[in-house]
Amino acid sequence: MIGNVARVAVELLLLSGKSVLLAGAPGTGKTRLGFETARGFTGIDPLVVVGRGDMAARELLYSYEPLDSGFRVVLGGLAVSVLASWARLMAGLAPRWLLLDELNRMNAETVLGSLFTALDLAHRLRVEVVPRWLVEKVLRDGGLLGEVADAAGLEKSQMREMLAVVLRRALDGAERVPGLPLPYSWRAIATMNMVDRSHLFRLGFALLRRFPLVLVPGIGEEVAPSLDHSVLEDVERSVTSQERAVKIYRSIFEAMQGELCRRAIEELATDSSLTPFDKPIYAVGLDGGMVEEALEVFEGAVKTAAVFAARLGSLGVEVGPALLADVCRVVAVARLRGGVSEDVVADIAVASLLLPQLGAIAPAVKSELLFGGEARRARSVRRVLALAPRLLGEKSMSARYAEALSLELPVQHV
Repeated sequence: MIGNVARVAVELLLLSGKSVLLAGAPGTGKTRLGFETARGFTGIDPLVVVGRGDMAARELLYSYEPLDSGFRVVLGGLAVSVLASWARLMAGLAPRWLLLDELNRMNAETVLGSLFTALDLAHRLRVEVVPRWLVEKVLRDGGLLGEVADAAGLEKSQMREMLAVVLRRALDGAERVPGLPLPYSWRAIATMNMVDRSHLFRLGFALLRRFPLVLVPGIGEEVAPSLDHSVLEDVERSVTSQERAVKIYRSIFEAMQGELCRRAIEELATDSSLTPFDKPIYAVGLDGGMVEEALEVFEGAVKTAAVFAARLGSLGVEVGPALLADVCRVVAVARLRGGVSEDVVADIAVASLLLPQLGAIAPAVKSELLFGGEARRARSVRRVLALAPRLLGEKSMSARYAEALSLELPVQHV
């Protein structure tokens, strides 16, 4: 049975504007959780793309099928999802999301790389995802139009009208996108089997920023984070006693208490220029006052995130403002949603947003060990990983993720 913490983590990350990656052993219910979550948010099943080892990036949008007299265009799952979503939004309906099943089977960095910029809320309406020629091809081709109309649950005539309007608005709008961008309200949910748990370190930095990872527990595994405030105080004192770490910690904590969080929340309140029915989230009371309240209520979670970010920074992992803004949005939507404990918020910030960034330096650490270099940085990485169960408990997602990541560092050399 899928744990409640995993469900809450998925919900908060989606509400904060992110897509998500559900990772776990085979048979833990990742795909089912993806379907249930998409239906819960949109009222309609997501479209599904199953990963393959030979999948190319273009296939998400279109491919060519040979015919006796030439070829025909076959729409990919991403194109159908985006086209159907825009038509549904123009009709006042929820978008139709995309489920990327078995992400580990494809070369995810290559296949999804062109989507990375478009997935950021700040760039949603500035980046073409479905090219104009493909939209116009669908508008002219009755078969393709019917396929997208079926996916959207609309009549073909209504589908043609909605797509023509939204394309014209994209072409003539302030951003002047040549084709169709991603809607603000559109999300992708990906799943990944972790037969080899050290595969986590091989996922790229850019991918994990756009697809924060949520570990789905297996049978008999309980996820129950517990933030130890006494350990947090000890770690704070330790961090502030180190010259480099204290500078990073103070700058991070001050940024999260200041304008960075407020600007991050403003992105969630952005109105689409293409249709009033498209928003990052529909939220009442999402304002500066609520942000200040959230930062106060979840102060322990914010300090936990700042401590881990400072530790990562001292290891040479770049912790930029975009990553801190992601933490801010999770904190804010947790307060907006209500009923979420500080323990869970802290666990999501560490496990889903911060610890995955260690993958950025893992190759360098392994090379140092492999070629006889000093193990100092490897020991520092292990200390950061060991902090997760101390601070958030052995039953936290952070502890499980730290254990999985530690498999990538050869113990005998450290």
